[in-house]
Amino acid sequence: MIDDLRRRIVIFDFDGTIVYLNTDWEGLREKLRDIVRRTLSIDEPFSPIDAGLRRIKKLDFALFSKVIATVANHEIRGYTGKIVTPVVSFLKDHMATSQSLAIFSGNTRSAIESVLSRLDIHPTVIIGREDILDDPKPSPKGLIKIIEHFRVQSTDLVFIGDSELDLMAGRRCGVRTYLWRSLWT
Repeated sequence: MIDDLRRRIVIFDFDGTIVYLNTDWEGLREKLRDIVRRTLSIDEPFSPIDAGLRRIKKLDFALFSKVIATVANHEIRGYTGKIVTPVVSFLKDHMATSQSLAIFSGNTRSAIESVLSRLDIHPTVIIGREDILDDPKPSPKGLIKIIEHFRVQSTDLVFIGDSELDLMAGRRCGVRTYLWRSLWT
C-alpha cells in the first residue's frame, strides 16, 4: 500500500494526522467574542467557531480577516512539537521524490504552513479553514479544489486522515481514503 501512495498525489488532513495540536478552543472562543464585542458591539457566541466565523465574514470582511488571524495564532500556539512520527517520516520521504502533496484541513492555512515549515514539509497546495468555511468536511469541496489544482481525476489521489469526516469527504468525491492508523500501525 505504501508503494502505491508514492505513485499518487497524496492529500493529508493536518491535526491528528500529521501533528497534534493542543489548542485552547474555549480560550479562543472567548478571545473571538471579545474582539467582536469591541469592534461591532454585538455578542457573537462562536458556538461552534465556524458558524461564528461565517456570520462575521458576512458582516465585516476586514474584521473576519482579523478574527481568522487570531484563530491561526491560537492554532500555532497549540502546536507543542508532538507529531505523528510514521506520517511525518513518510511525508519527508515523499517530498524528496515528489512535489505532489496537498493538505485538506479544517485548520487555518497560515497555521498549517507555519507548523509544517518547522518540520521542513512544504505542500504544493493547502486547503484550509478559510477555503471550506461555507462547506466544511464532510463536504468534498476541498478535495474538488485539489483535483482542479492538479488537473487530475479523483482516482489519481489518495486522502489520508484521522476521522470519519475525512472518510466521508473522500468517499463523496471518489477519492481513495484511509485513516492513517490503518496504514502505519
